[in-house]
Amino acid sequence: MDYTYEVVGNFSWKFFVACLFPLGAWLFKLLDHFSLFISCLCSTSIMLSFYILFLIIQQIYLILRNQTWHEYVQDIRLYETGRSWPTKFKNVFGKNWRWIIFSPWISSMPFGDAMTFDMNSNTGIKRRL
Repeated sequence: MDYTYEVVGNFSWKFFVACLFPLGAWLFKLLDHFSLFISCLCSTSIMLSFYILFLIIQQIYLILRNQTWHEYVQDIRLYETGRSWPTKFKNVFGKNWRWIIFSPWISSMPFGDAMTFDMNSNTGIKRRL
């Protein structure tokens, strides 16, 4: 986006056209060939960022509902326990859930073995799928 801002000059309608519709900006002679390539990269990164943000929000929503996507679509409420949101994150990401969200290289063993899930407390009765 910085390069596109440098080429176009300021935040105006030209800048937004160059970032979001680089081919149209090139056709109307707002960009040269190299700037078209850079603006295509910029618009692709903007769209992918929004898509990744959507996926993150969707997964957080599903974690808070204690559901997988299949369970959400089929309206299956098998693991509705009424627990607090930190406990739900701890059940999914493990004891170090606060840190593992920021880095995948931090070790955090989840509770259970992916076939049994805690239904009552962090150390209580487990239910097998």
